Amino acid sequence: MLKEIDYDFCSIHLLGDNGHYGEFTGRKIKLKEFINEFQQYSFEVVDELYGFNQVQYSGFLSLPNKEDFIQCSMDFYYTGDLIYLTEE
Repeated sequence: MLKEIDYDFCSIHLLGDNGHYGEFTGRKIKLKEFINEFQQYSFEVVDELYGFNQVQYSGFLSLPNKEDFIQCSMDFYYTGDLIYLTEE
């Protein structure tokens, strides 16, 4: 969980369909636009990257009306706490 997200510096990169190589058409959108456009989705995190007040999650986005997963990267900038929950 990220506290105090700075929405001006957060973005979502929607890449090609899963498993496709070569050229693709992608899309970069702001986090607020993503939240408004995609009401229902699931995101499977495959890789995580943490830096100074920055987090990047890479993985696969699943949409209810689309059969193929979409490769996706979510970049967040925050000024508050990062709370990392784990199961034991």
